[in-house]
Amino acid sequence: MAQGAAADFANRTPLRGTRSRSHFRLVDWKIGALLTVCFAAIVLLMIVGDAIAVLQLDRVEIRASRFYQADQKSLAIMHVYLDVVTFRETLTSLAHNENPSEFVSRATSLRDNFLRDVGRAQLVLSSARNVSQEQTILSRVEAVRTALPSQVDTMLELVKAGDWQAVRFRLAGQVPPLIGLSSSLVADVEEEVTQERAQALESFQRAQRQLYLVLPLTAMVILLMAATLGWYTTHRISRPLAELDAGAQALARGEFGYKVEVKGRDELADLGRAFNYAAQQLHKLYDVIKSSEAYLTEAQRLSHTGSFGWRVSTGRIYWSAETFRIFAVEPETQPTLELVVQRVHPEDRQNFRQVIDSAACERRDFDFEHRLLMPDGIVKYVRSVGHPSLKNGSASLEFIGVVIDITDRKQADQKFRGLLESAPDAMIVMDRQGHIVLVNAQVEKLFGYKREELLGQKVEILVPERFRSRHPEHRAAYFAHPRVRPMGQNLELYARRNDGTEFPVEISLSPLETEEGALVSGAVRDITERKRAEQGREKLRQLEDDLAHINRVSMLGELAASLAHEIKQPIAAAITSANSCVEWLAHEPPNLDRARAAATRIDKYGKRAAEIIDRIRSLYKKSPPQRELVDVNQIIHEMLTLLKGEADRCSVAIRTELAAELPKIKAERVQLQQVFMNLMLNGIEAMQDEGGELIVTSQLQDDGMLFSVRDTGVGLPTEKVDQIFSAFFTTKPQGSGMGLAISRSIVESHGGRLWATSNDQQGATFQFTLPTEAAEPAHHVV
Repeated sequence: MAQGAAADFANRTPLRGTRSRSHFRLVDWKIGALLTVCFAAIVLLMIVGDAIAVLQLDRVEIRASRFYQADQKSLAIMHVYLDVVTFRETLTSLAHNENPSEFVSRATSLRDNFLRDVGRAQLVLSSARNVSQEQTILSRVEAVRTALPSQVDTMLELVKAGDWQAVRFRLAGQVPPLIGLSSSLVADVEEEVTQERAQALESFQRAQRQLYLVLPLTAMVILLMAATLGWYTTHRISRPLAELDAGAQALARGEFGYKVEVKGRDELADLGRAFNYAAQQLHKLYDVIKSSEAYLTEAQRLSHTGSFGWRVSTGRIYWSAETFRIFAVEPETQPTLELVVQRVHPEDRQNFRQVIDSAACERRDFDFEHRLLMPDGIVKYVRSVGHPSLKNGSASLEFIGVVIDITDRKQADQKFRGLLESAPDAMIVMDRQGHIVLVNAQVEKLFGYKREELLGQKVEILVPERFRSRHPEHRAAYFAHPRVRPMGQNLELYARRNDGTEFPVEISLSPLETEEGALVSGAVRDITERKRAEQGREKLRQLEDDLAHINRVSMLGELAASLAHEIKQPIAAAITSANSCVEWLAHEPPNLDRARAAATRIDKYGKRAAEIIDRIRSLYKKSPPQRELVDVNQIIHEMLTLLKGEADRCSVAIRTELAAELPKIKAERVQLQQVFMNLMLNGIEAMQDEGGELIVTSQLQDDGMLFSVRDTGVGLPTEKVDQIFSAFFTTKPQGSGMGLAISRSIVESHGGRLWATSNDQQGATFQFTLPTEAAEPAHHVV
């Protein structure tokens, strides 16, 4: 049921409005998507904040780099100035020493160092931000760079010439202007650098103030937006959870009609819908359980079955309403083991305590029957069944079981035993394994055993040894498909007495459903005397058949001349046709068409003679009676063919009035042939002196078929009409007096009736009926 409900909820289509769903409505977003977006938004805000911080720091760094550039420019010009001063002082000292090699070496070194520092100063000044302001300084630096190397070259030439005086003169006269020029450069650059430093410091301080303002504002905005997203997300989750919590508490209180308010289409909204659906299903299930409980209570009342629970450790006992009714205790009373023992019949209390104590000690099932003695003296029979429950360990052993009021069954069992004892037949009750459970006194009398000798024994002890090997197989087949099998099933059954003698029996079987399982009740009847009577009737029936056969043979003997004529006529016609065929074949050329026609007539006459012989043979033949579907009108035509010669000899005209579409019936053909031949031959013989007309009719009626044979002969003797169907009564000099008696016996064995009446003018009419549904054969003593 739960699986079906879950599948039904999972397959439900969400409700949709008339407008298209907007993906920008947060209320329609799933919780997972909302959390993902919030997390992404917070990360994005953090990235934006970091970007703003990096931008502000970059601005501060740019301001700091301006300080560095100004210092580098000042330092580069200072290096140039120091190189010029060092150049004059060093070379002046060397010029006084007049050491040419050292002077050349140091002059070259100082020139290279000067050129390097000048190049660095030019690079720093050319990379300055305001290149136009630096052009004047660059030109002056270029002048210094050009002038100093040329002075070095001139002095080196003078050193090579050994003119140290000229060298000292140049150092004293030409180099100081360069020192003054470089000194003015230093002063100008320092002034410019001081201005740049002031501007850079002001810009740095401004950037620092912006940094201190922007970073906290960015952090506050990010925190505010993150808090807003967190609050909204938490609200989206906590509100439905609070609704679900309230709904769960309502369900705990049994308020199944409580519904959770559902908004949106997220997971919690789906959970709310699922909760409402589950609450609805629980309400239905609760109603079903209440109905089932009511049905169970009613079922216990109808079946007289009460349930109980017994907690061994505490002695507490729980009863259902039906258990209270069985023990005749008010429902307000708390049941105890002492109360149960008081209700148990005094004669059964000891056994009751032993069974209960043993089951509790060994932790096993118990199932036994005992009696209850009610306060008003009424005795009840009950069956107590218990099963131990050890789910919570041995310390909390509990028995769960039922108490079944079997008083009615016990009383019924006593009545059944009484009926079994009063039955005229031997009654045997056995179980599926063939063990005898119950017998009556007739069994002891019929089989010669004592009751104690049979109880618990296999039923095959009462079966002859020649049938014992296959009897268990028959018994198992019956228990597989139990059914009522009455006596008289055309089975040849035999039983065996204690002394070993066998005797024929009839056995009827009836299945019995009991609490112990399926049982079978068998009624055994000794049919020894009936068998003897049946054997006598069988001999009598055989005598009847022999007598009927003799009657048929005697009638055929009377018709010998007529039958010979009937047989001779088609044979003579066949011979004539054969001669004609030979003559047509002897012509030149042979007339094949006429010869073929003659041969066809030969075949026709030969078949007619064969049919007459077959009919005579069937009447002569002595065989066991066998019923088959026959056409009675066809039988009438067959008899007309056999009796035609006799009728012609006696100048009797035969006419038929047969009903069309007469249904076939199941009958013995030869016996009906004998009836029609007997009645028709009697009619012909009644008209043999003066001739007349024989009329054979058949007609269909509501309750069967009616046949009649009417003649215009001498009629019936008025004073002896009732005796004509008696055995050995005849009005003919050579008659045996058995024809009509046998005919009536045959008709009655087919479920019909035969009678005779005198016609109004002359002659007699014999009539008989046959049912359309064939009756079972019944043999009558003639």
